[in-house]
Amino acid sequence: GAHTRVDAVVGTTLAGPARRGEVLTDVRVLGPRLAESAAGPDERIVPIPLADAALMDVLRPGDIVDIVAAPVDEMTEAKLIATDA
Repeated sequence: GAHTRVDAVVGTTLAGPARRGEVLTDVRVLGPRLAESAAGPDERIVPIPLADAALMDVLRPGDIVDIVAAPVDEMTEAKLIATDA
């Protein structure tokens, strides 16, 4: 449901863009209710920090991506760890 107390949402992170005056519900902020509503029983929602902040202009909530683990050194190759994620 809708959050009725300001202190319930101060310091939380929005799941996506919000308009001024928009009612914030339990699925509009990151937390277990968002995960329950967005993921099936065999799915997981995990945060992925982006190395390049410019990607935020390209990616949007709900986009499907492939995830590649970056090499840790010159001897290691990049590794595909998830597709259609």
